[in-house]
Amino acid sequence: MNSLKKLFDVLDRDPNLIRLQELEKVLDNRNEIKDLIHKKQEISKQMMNSKVIGLKNAYKDFKEQYDKINNDLLDFPFVCEYIDLLDYYNQLLSEMISYLETKINNGLKK
Repeated sequence: MNSLKKLFDVLDRDPNLIRLQELEKVLDNRNEIKDLIHKKQEISKQMMNSKVIGLKNAYKDFKEQYDKINNDLLDFPFVCEYIDLLDYYNQLLSEMISYLETKINNGLKK
């Protein structure tokens, strides 16, 4: 069994990943949460555009809206858990990428 297959086998049995997938199903079935996430994404774009253009007042207004929506999302108890699990796996993925980059770079130097 190669290393990649072993890694996927470990991940497939990881209770945190199983829980993350369960939470994703819950989120997908909650229109109010999907709507909030969509609004948050739209406001995030507007917020970044206003920052790039230098519209400080508009940025402040969008930031307040963004924070309000974020707080509304966090009122759902499982959303906090979902975000924590996403952060965990994003960090894990980042570490794996860094490890692979190091291995590849070391191989290229030889």
